[in-house]
Amino acid sequence: MVPKRIFCLLPFLIVCHYSFSQMSFRRNDSIPVVYGTDTLPNAWTGGLNFCQFSEIDLNLDGIMDLAVFDRQGTNGGRISCFLNKGTLNQVSYVNAPEYVFRFPPIQQWMLLADYNCDGKADIFTHTTFGIMVYENTSTIGGGLSFRLATGLVFSDYGSGTITNLYVSTADMPAIVDVDGDGDLDIVTYCITPTGVEYHKNMSMERYGRCDSLNAYVLDHNCWGAYSDNGTNCQNYITTGVTPCPINRYANPDTAHQMEKHSGNCILCFEADGDKDKDIMIGHVGCPNMTEMKNTGDSASATFVNPDYTFPSYDVPLNMNVFPCGYLADVDNDGRKDVLFSPNNEQEGAAEDLQSIAWYKNVGTADSTILRFQQNNFLQSQMIDVGEGAFPVLHDYDGDGLADLFIGNFGYFHPDTTRPMIACFRNTGTSTHPAFTLVTRDFAGISAALRGLTEFAITFGDLDGDGDADLVVGDYQGHLYYFEKFPGAPDNYVYQPGFFPNIHVGGYATPQLIDLNRDGKLDLVVGARNGRIYYYQNTGTATSPAFSATPTSDSLGRISTIKTGYVTGYAAPFFYDEAGSYKLLIGEESGIIRKYGDIDGNLNGAFTLLDPLVAYIGEGERSVPFGYDLNGDGLMDMVVGNFSGGVEFYAGSNALGVFNYQPPAGFDFSFIPNPSENETLLQIKDFKFGEKYNFTLTDLLGKTLREFECCSEQIMIPTSDLPSGLYLGNVYSSHSSAHHKLIVRR
Repeated sequence: MVPKRIFCLLPFLIVCHYSFSQMSFRRNDSIPVVYGTDTLPNAWTGGLNFCQFSEIDLNLDGIMDLAVFDRQGTNGGRISCFLNKGTLNQVSYVNAPEYVFRFPPIQQWMLLADYNCDGKADIFTHTTFGIMVYENTSTIGGGLSFRLATGLVFSDYGSGTITNLYVSTADMPAIVDVDGDGDLDIVTYCITPTGVEYHKNMSMERYGRCDSLNAYVLDHNCWGAYSDNGTNCQNYITTGVTPCPINRYANPDTAHQMEKHSGNCILCFEADGDKDKDIMIGHVGCPNMTEMKNTGDSASATFVNPDYTFPSYDVPLNMNVFPCGYLADVDNDGRKDVLFSPNNEQEGAAEDLQSIAWYKNVGTADSTILRFQQNNFLQSQMIDVGEGAFPVLHDYDGDGLADLFIGNFGYFHPDTTRPMIACFRNTGTSTHPAFTLVTRDFAGISAALRGLTEFAITFGDLDGDGDADLVVGDYQGHLYYFEKFPGAPDNYVYQPGFFPNIHVGGYATPQLIDLNRDGKLDLVVGARNGRIYYYQNTGTATSPAFSATPTSDSLGRISTIKTGYVTGYAAPFFYDEAGSYKLLIGEESGIIRKYGDIDGNLNGAFTLLDPLVAYIGEGERSVPFGYDLNGDGLMDMVVGNFSGGVEFYAGSNALGVFNYQPPAGFDFSFIPNPSENETLLQIKDFKFGEKYNFTLTDLLGKTLREFECCSEQIMIPTSDLPSGLYLGNVYSSHSSAHHKLIVRR
């Protein structure tokens, strides 16, 4: 058994006692995690919060699986994939992260539907001012794949006005065959937030086939003769009244109303078996969904008899804000059930631990009767701590095994978000770890820091008494010290004033580590502004001292703010690799980068060693922590994200090992080159699912442009660059390419 002292000093044990060899990481979901008496089947999935669900055959076995898009976050979202292993009347989904990298980048919303009638679900998703579509090009030999079918869907709004079919970023449209003619129509809210537009797909009428995406016509701008009240959660019938302008582009007074559009969603489904589409409506300010029956027909809808607390005949759906519904045959009985989840993206604004409600269809395939089953569908099968996950491995009970702690941004509460620290005791062995949930509120720290939000944590023996103390960072950018006292392993006492004036601006993510190797624990803190703050311990090993003024407010000259973002949420983890410090840093975009050239260079610029560690990019605000959990001498890694879950990556000697094998080499070009005002970056053989990152540097190595490439062609402005020679670099998961760019005036 390893002495307790070594593990209690975990934050600097990796410096003083052993170091790791150079390695890679591979995804591993095999470590058991137990809640009560239940072993979680999908423990390391990574959490789910505000989800959109679609059925798709991921592995081409003829069985419909689930693709889940979690809208959590303001700069994108997160895809999770689940293989359907259930049988008749049985629910069984298995996390399948290997399919996530096959999807193109998605933002705001994602609905899957088969637009070209080939039996494969295609992707409809958000793009600026409307909808873009990816065709499902999967084959048995090549596996799951997609290609861009159209970057923007257009519709004929009448009077010769053909323009983008607008969908607000806050809305969820319905992609469904409304009129039963075999092609997919689109139902969405008007540019004003009250009425609904029905865009009829004329593909069958014009071409005799279903696969056209350029045949949409605005059939009705007040479909179903209803609109939203606008002041409360009730819809009202408006027969003969037009809540939307006939031609939204012909009325200049409607342009400003786009900004007032606050959020709606619509689900079209068969509720009463009369062969026309009924609807369920959700609104951003309402806790319920409203069902309305169609007393018209498939050609001309009229919605009546609103059920404002649907389903009023069973347990009514009641989510605090903006519920939306999605059809899926969850239990494999041939009838579409409905999954509900908040269509939220703002932190702390919606239920996050029990935010997926499953209502089973006990009716028929075309006459839906829903019965409540559970409000934590899939979430009950995984580690999920609400919003935000800040994992740390530390042996708190002295048994020689590292336990798992997860701080969070908080659990939703109608009054205020409530952050806590979850503790999972390691009940396995030194070579086969296993974790059991002990408490979601370790040491009662939520009460000691009542009223705060976000607990990012680090352990370390600051006072030299042989046990590990605790430091907590919060969303305001402050730090709080909890001293470990003898007795129970959770005997931590808050010591106010220990960090009297340290403030990093916002979202402090701390780590205790002897960074200058003088035998005393120093403090590094990641911040919302994308920088790392370094506070050197100027005291002693038993009486530390930290100045309110950081030794460096931009350690390593690193910024995690990327193109398209205004924040960075830096989450640093320093460790010793073969005798020299390395840094893994998480960031808002969800990726993890690796830096070196740290020892003796605390005032200089660290060197980027890996721009995309382990190809990780599963969810915003990644937070890495490393530790050798299985005793093989290699550092493993747990990674938290803002969906409230964690993933586990085992250390590997095989560099570049991962369960997704991206395509071989690639190349790119600049067009034109030389460039004056702009140049087109064009990546040859671009593959969706592969990760590409671009940098443009000057000849001194200064980075001038940096972003992730989400398409094969990206326009790069150069008008602000002086005439001269520059170096363009594109990094994929397994290779890179480099070309010179000349700018001239």
